[in-house]
Amino acid sequence: MLFLKDRKLIATAEQMLSESKMKMEVIRMQILQLKTSSAVTSPEAPKSPGSSLPIGIKCLQIYLSVALYNLVKVVTLLLCITW
Repeated sequence: MLFLKDRKLIATAEQMLSESKMKMEVIRMQILQLKTSSAVTSPEAPKSPGSSLPIGIKCLQIYLSVALYNLVKVVTLLLCITW
């Protein structure tokens, strides 16, 4: 049986999960938009060192990986609470 504190933690974790998913989708759309606009407007956009991707896309990919890491932490928390 879950206690009130556990229910509050689960509700908070579920909200964090929902927000993380939404952020990741927004970032994916921004990456797609940047890829499309940079290919059309400037094929010679500045590239990040050691990569063929424009700097803006590389930054968004890093931000996406951080958001994914946070999502994994939230899911782990949910699993621990409900276990």
